[in-house]
Amino acid sequence: MNQEAIRKKLDRKAKRVNACWIWTGYRNDEGYGEMRMNKKRYKLHRLSYELFNGAIPEKALVCHSCDNPSCIEPTHLFLGNDKINSDDKIKKGRFRNGPIKKRLTIDEVCAIRKDYSQGIESQVKLASKYQVHKRHIRRIINNYCWKDNEASRDIPTGG
Repeated sequence: MNQEAIRKKLDRKAKRVNACWIWTGYRNDEGYGEMRMNKKRYKLHRLSYELFNGAIPEKALVCHSCDNPSCIEPTHLFLGNDKINSDDKIKKGRFRNGPIKKRLTIDEVCAIRKDYSQGIESQVKLASKYQVHKRHIRRIINNYCWKDNEASRDIPTGG
């Protein structure tokens, strides 16, 4: 697939939400948009960075200034490394040390499913927001838990 075809696909599958370009296609468990080309899987934020900003040096990370892994807006992406990424997490209060213990309410479960299904929040951001492990968020979204109660009524599930 050539660069112009990739740009068109990015434009077709991105939804503008506030200042972010949210990828509406497939997203992995961590909320990053992914796409297959030539039998290889690409993370869309990296692909977007390369298309609009240039080559990514070997071993470099592409970080989000907006902290939304499904965002592919090129001006929200910057190059970093593990230390820069960790420092950024700590500075923005997204770093947790130790176990997470929180019991969710039915209203919170409904909000999680709604926000995820509309592409507003990634699983990682939802886990941080509700102070639970991202694995628990994934189980809620995929209807593995909270399925036999009012939290599952009229709320889209699946990722």
